[in-house]
Amino acid sequence: MLLWIGVGTISGVFSVAVHDVAKLVPILLQYGFFLSLVLFPLPETPTLSMLMAANPFAVFIDNIRHLLMVGSLKHPAPFCVWSLIAVATFLWAVRFFHAAEAKISAHL
Repeated sequence: MLLWIGVGTISGVFSVAVHDVAKLVPILLQYGFFLSLVLFPLPETPTLSMLMAANPFAVFIDNIRHLLMVGSLKHPAPFCVWSLIAVATFLWAVRFFHAAEAKISAHL
């Protein structure tokens, strides 16, 4: 959740200044949902495993699904890496929002 709250905060700040961001975000979310492994699991091939490790949707959803069903994480290293990226993104987004707050309120 922290990753998506952070990304949403950053894109929200940018959408105040650049109105095209509001048109771009739904398109990116549709592709992200399609590639997230929610609809269908992909076969375990080395090439696809590397691509899925780079997709935060797939990493979080697949690992949490595996944790609930089996009791362990399927790929703990990408999960830990994306969790650290999520915390860093959230903290950067809070700092970014705080720095841009005066400019946003003046713009509105």
